[in-house]
Amino acid sequence: MKRAEWIGGGVVVVAAAIGVATYFTQPRVEVVLKLAPALEAGGHIPETMASLRAAVEQRADGLGTRRATVRIDGDRFVIALAGVSDLDVPRRAFGPMPKFAMRLVDEDARPFSDAPRVPAWEPSQPSLALRGRVLLTGDHIRDARADFDQRSGQPVVSIRFDDAGTAAFARVTRANVGKRLAIVLNGRILTAPQIMEPITGGALQITGNFTTADAERIAGLLVLCGYRDLPVTVVEVRKTG
Repeated sequence: MKRAEWIGGGVVVVAAAIGVATYFTQPRVEVVLKLAPALEAGGHIPETMASLRAAVEQRADGLGTRRATVRIDGDRFVIALAGVSDLDVPRRAFGPMPKFAMRLVDEDARPFSDAPRVPAWEPSQPSLALRGRVLLTGDHIRDARADFDQRSGQPVVSIRFDDAGTAAFARVTRANVGKRLAIVLNGRILTAPQIMEPITGGALQITGNFTTADAERIAGLLVLCGYRDLPVTVVEVRKTG
């Protein structure tokens, strides 16, 4: 009996040791954020930093493989992340958030008119004139991920909307069957397919001439679309281990 208890305890100790070893062998990154000048000029820096801390921690916790450590140093946040190897990941997370919009293609615009045109994501694709009204924004994106089309095997991006976005997307597609709907990310058109029928399930697949890396990058940007810009500036991102 005592032997069994000792063996069980030994397993716990070994497991804990493995966990510690894994933590120290994972890539680690330190991120330094500085409070926006407008807020800094207003004074009350300790109170402002304290009020922003929860938002910074929430954003940071989704980046690594373990819970992030956030500390305040004057007008700066110093964040320790584990399991992050791409330094652009925290830069994107704490920089300006991507902008997503759905707009109808202006089919009445003449090919060589002076109507403003929106460039395509792929440089080889033509720019298009779009109608001004934004029908759906990125605030309603619940999830986005890189995937593969089941028929062609080509890389695609799959999006799922929240309940409000699902209802809005159903209304948009129901009211505009036969028209082309442009999906715009950061001012560039990802795709502009024709709406063949109402889409009521809240899911969307974005296709294009994407590589796997393209699909992963686009999905990573789309996931961030629902976040608000934080009033901070990324000062430094560096590897610490």
